[in-house]
Amino acid sequence: MNGFISLVTSIDGKPVLEVGMVGARAYLAHKCPAVLTQPLHALVQGSGTAWRVPIRAFRSELDRCVPLQHLIGRYVYVLMTQLASSAACTRFHQIDARLGRCS
Repeated sequence: MNGFISLVTSIDGKPVLEVGMVGARAYLAHKCPAVLTQPLHALVQGSGTAWRVPIRAFRSELDRCVPLQHLIGRYVYVLMTQLASSAACTRFHQIDARLGRCS
């Protein structure tokens, strides 16, 4: 995958804020029926390729494959760390420091 997906959120209807990214070797659950509301929106940045896996096939594989469960757990941990870092950066750094992560 060459592109990436920005995870963005809006606050009180104000313009969106990027809080995380999904890139190569990552996954994004789109319109997951287990989630009633989705606090984040996915914004595709640049062209690239991706695989789409039906949720039933993914859940079946996840149920039977312990290494996949561990991998998904690690990914969620990394994503949560990224979200926390992004929030702290947005709160405490000036705009020029925040733009440094984009280069």
